[in-house]
Amino acid sequence: MKRLVQWLACLALLPAHVGAQTRDLPVSATNRTEVAIELADADLPSVLEQYSRLSGRNVLRPPTLPKVAITLRATATNELAGAALVEQALAEKNIAMISDGDKFVIVVPKAQAAKVQPHSAQLQKVSAQSDPAPLVPIGAVRFENATLPQVLHIYAGLLGRKLKDPDRVPAGSGLVHFVARTALTKEELLYALDTLLAWHHLRVTLVGEEHIRAVRLHEK
Repeated sequence: MKRLVQWLACLALLPAHVGAQTRDLPVSATNRTEVAIELADADLPSVLEQYSRLSGRNVLRPPTLPKVAITLRATATNELAGAALVEQALAEKNIAMISDGDKFVIVVPKAQAAKVQPHSAQLQKVSAQSDPAPLVPIGAVRFENATLPQVLHIYAGLLGRKLKDPDRVPAGSGLVHFVARTALTKEELLYALDTLLAWHHLRVTLVGEEHIRAVRLHEK
C-alpha cells in the first residue's frame, strides 16, 4: 500500500502550467448515437486531441510532425465512426495512425509507418495473467509542452526512485505531448513514457538502488 501511495503521489509533481490547454474543436452529439464533426483548418495537435476523445485511445506522437490543416464537416453514427473519419482525413495529409494494443495509437508521418513496431499488447497479456494492477486514473497524466526533465521526474516517481543529475539530461528533439485518455497500469504508463523518450533518442537506465538516469539510446 505504501508503494501504491508513493506511485500515485508522484503524479502531483506535474506542474499545473506544463503547457497551454489544447483548444476543443466542435464535436457534438446530434442525438444519442450520432456525432457531428466540425473541423475548420484545424491544426494537427487539436485534431489529434479530438481523435483521442472520439476513439478513447491514448495518442503517442513524436515531438516533430508535419504542420497540416484539417477541414472536416461530417456526421458519424457514433464516436468510433467519427474517429475513423478523422483518421481518414489525417491519412489524406500523409499522417498514419497505427493501433498499438487496445489503449494506444501511434502517430507518425506515413513514410515512417513501416518502421513502427507497436507492442503494448504484450503488456496487456502479462497483466491478464497476474493480479489486477492499480490504475493511474483517467486524466491524471497530461503532458502539454512538457520538458524532458519533467517527464523523467514522473518516470522516476513511478519506480519509487529519483532522477539523478536532472541538469545533465541530454537535449531532446523538442517538448513532450501526451494525455492519458484511459486508465493505465504503471507498466502501461512506463511503456508510453519509454516510447515518447525514444523519439528523443533517450532511454532510462537504473542507477544504484534509488535513482534513474536518462542516456542516449546507443549508450550503455
